[in-house]
Amino acid sequence: MLVVSSCQQQMSKAEKSSSEVINPIVEASVDRDYDDIKKDGVLRALVVYSSTSYFLYKGQPMGFEYELLERLAEHLDLKLELVVSDDLDSEFEVLNRGDVDLIAHGMTITNQRKWEVDFSEYLYLTKQVLVQKKPDNYLKMSWKTLDKHLIHDPIELIDDTVSIRKNSAYYERIMSLSNEIGGTIH
Repeated sequence: MLVVSSCQQQMSKAEKSSSEVINPIVEASVDRDYDDIKKDGVLRALVVYSSTSYFLYKGQPMGFEYELLERLAEHLDLKLELVVSDDLDSEFEVLNRGDVDLIAHGMTITNQRKWEVDFSEYLYLTKQVLVQKKPDNYLKMSWKTLDKHLIHDPIELIDDTVSIRKNSAYYERIMSLSNEIGGTIH
């Protein structure tokens, strides 16, 4: 998914009055638009180094988002400049500071994130899944026995530990799920 385009969102008067919280990421954003980018002649994109998004193979840049960015830059007659993200939690700050013009990688859209940045139309959808460890002796188990050891219903996560990056959309979802099922997911 080619994810984010820059700058700040305008809030309606009702939203402003109902919200006393000022988002520092949005308030500090740089007002940079397509005309500014075209004038500079460079499209600056933040990418994540991964096996699918952007990577180097035998010295050649490759990856899904990389190829999309190459085509976009060519279509707009701009030089492409990549900035590789080493901190997923600060990507919006980098964008809104004006260090890059867009962020290119798959990202879950949440209300909080929509408040901070503008998203493009999605290119594909993914689903959240639970990846879980199989029992130690799973190779000796029948499918039916193995199936009994695996989690199939979210309520089975009560009092279990789930590892998730804290500032991710998945963290928000697991906290919401914990509240929905009436038990604590650690």
